[in-house]
Amino acid sequence: WSGRVVVFAWSEPHTLHSFSTHSGQTDAKWAGNSASEVIVTGSDDGNIYVWKVPDASTSEEATPTLAIPSLFWGEHDDSVMAVDVQGESTVASGSSDHTVRLFDIQNSRPCSQATFPGHTGPVWTVAWQPKSQTLASGSQDRTVRIWDSRESQCSQILRLGDPVFHVCFNKVKPTEMAISKEGTGVLVMDLRQPDTPLHTITSHKAVVHCQDFDTTGTMLATASDDTSVHVFHLDQDTTVHRLTHHTDFARAVKWIPQDPTALVTGSWDKSIRVERLPA
Repeated sequence: WSGRVVVFAWSEPHTLHSFSTHSGQTDAKWAGNSASEVIVTGSDDGNIYVWKVPDASTSEEATPTLAIPSLFWGEHDDSVMAVDVQGESTVASGSSDHTVRLFDIQNSRPCSQATFPGHTGPVWTVAWQPKSQTLASGSQDRTVRIWDSRESQCSQILRLGDPVFHVCFNKVKPTEMAISKEGTGVLVMDLRQPDTPLHTITSHKAVVHCQDFDTTGTMLATASDDTSVHVFHLDQDTTVHRLTHHTDFARAVKWIPQDPTALVTGSWDKSIRVERLPA
């Protein structure tokens, strides 16, 4: 991995910022902040970093800088595989050291708030439930664990039978989540009735490493190692779009909140694409 983060404008794609973070950067997420925009990155050196991103309208040539140098140095004992941010301050991280940790980044010198043990394999994905203190983590140990961050306790364990690569919550129906695991399928489940999936998506020919619900909660985009990105309509229970522009593993997909017909995809072919779906 190059350890490089690129920030670009999706409406008229051009690079606003491109900067080196650290060797082996594994995940990056935006965090809202009243004074500036902040990016949180995880690294295979076991650390988490918080970056201040300048406002492009006033400082186009400025380079993002560490908000707090050497932040969270040494908190994890192995690679940080995933990060997610709740609100402006609470960062969750999953690591190859089998743990999930929480951090508060609003303080000038933050430290680890809590450690959630329980997984018996590397934690490859973490996701906050919208507008709540509930966190999901997925692991090579073939489970998804649901955590009550206020009590620092595991409230639910989903046993999937295969290593879990990615989890995400429905933004409109927050008890619904999508889980991609080893194989070619993606499960959409309701945490209130976890024994029976609401949907099983099997349109891909290789493993799915990333998925995202749209802002209406009715469509799920999935990115796969078969190089394609698919869009599944939950109400129709079928795949309605297949995007095949990438030439290598498709490893990232995200809906654009400002445009319900557009999504961003990323691939090992070294390209980032803004895809607009046909009407």
